[in-house]
Amino acid sequence: SEQLLSKLYTFIDTDKPLNPLLASFFSKIIGVLLTRKSDQ
Repeated sequence: SEQLLSKLYTFIDTDKPLNPLLASFFSKIIGVLLTRKSDQ
C-alpha cells in the first residue's frame, strides 16, 4: 500500500547520516518490492 511505502521512505528522509548496515537492508527491501511489482 502507498502508506506503507511512505513509511518505508521516511527511513531515508532524514538529516542524520544513514547507518550503512540499515541502509543496505533498506536497499534490499526496495529491490525485492520492485522485482515483485514488475513480475505482476
